[in-house]
Amino acid sequence: MTRREGILGLALSVVFIVFSSPLCRGFIPRDLSAIVSTKRYRHLPAPLLATLDDHDDASNTVTTSSTSKDRNDVVVTGVTLKVAFDSNWGVAEMADDAPSVRFTCDQSLDMVHRLRGDSDAVLVGRGTVERDDCSLTVRRGVTADKQPLRVILDPRLTLILAEVHEGAQYKVLTDGLPTVIYHCVSDVRLESLNLLDSVTLVYMESNLPNDTQEDLPEGNRPGRYASPGAVVEHLRDNFGVHHLMVEGGPQTAINFLQPENLIDRAILVRAPISFQEPFPSGMSTETLQDAGLELVCSKESGVDTIDYWARPGESWPTDPPEDWP
Repeated sequence: MTRREGILGLALSVVFIVFSSPLCRGFIPRDLSAIVSTKRYRHLPAPLLATLDDHDDASNTVTTSSTSKDRNDVVVTGVTLKVAFDSNWGVAEMADDAPSVRFTCDQSLDMVHRLRGDSDAVLVGRGTVERDDCSLTVRRGVTADKQPLRVILDPRLTLILAEVHEGAQYKVLTDGLPTVIYHCVSDVRLESLNLLDSVTLVYMESNLPNDTQEDLPEGNRPGRYASPGAVVEHLRDNFGVHHLMVEGGPQTAINFLQPENLIDRAILVRAPISFQEPFPSGMSTETLQDAGLELVCSKESGVDTIDYWARPGESWPTDPPEDWP
């Protein structure tokens, strides 16, 4: 060995030792892709700054559970709602140029993936896909027999048209996993859309009474509103969905809560942060109470707090409730 080789080897050893030390690891990010601008989010705790939903293991592979709890013994049916809020019931930054970020902690994210794994299908509205480009798959070491069916409510087929005319590439439309899109466009020509075989379009007419049409959220005009109750029934009868997880966004959550009262249980994640200009969810404890739910219990999840709501007289899937999901 030459002297130069010896010096080089010593230098590399020193670099390895320094960068492997706990002190250094506190300053060097493990995942550079998880870093986002802190200018708008400087009020957020540093551990909570991470890209929404798919910042973690992006693989669609269903993996072996790393938890000790045997979830196979828990049988869940009905409709479970999951929504995350900041301290002011906000769900995101209002500004159009604000990056989409996950603001809940890792423990809460693990819970979401366990809930997906215990669901036959995961449902979101069109806006959630546009904003987050979510995959809605089970990851993070959670056991599941198969990936849940992804269900999208897109009354005007906005996502499909964006793909056809603007070249949008949303994961739920391109990753080859089963996705069902409920819409209200009666004259759509399927052959012109060039969809993957994994994507199924289901046309539904609005079946809400005429006197409720004026109460619909802005943008859901008559003939462009897929009734949540009709969707739940169709999923059960045609896709064998007995446990549906409703994951967002807030308007979709409200549509399932009122006026049809379809939610059997709700899991609300409250993060200890405050958006600078929060996008309001339009929800509160009164929203849940008006939908016939009552608070069962609350528990800490890392730095977050999770509230469990259920219909009076109906037991939670586990006892104590915080054991599921």
